[in-house]
Amino acid sequence: MAVIISEAECNAMLETIYLSSQKGLIEKIKEGEKEDISKMSTYNPNEDW
Repeated sequence: MAVIISEAECNAMLETIYLSSQKGLIEKIKEGEKEDISKMSTYNPNEDW
């Protein structure tokens, strides 16, 4: 079997596979989806870190 896809599609699939293999990342993303965005601050490029 052979499948032809674009380079962009291949790169997207490889990135998805890589990110999915990172231990705990999926859980952190799911936790982040539950956050109340109204309580978050906006990006300030002049903010001191």
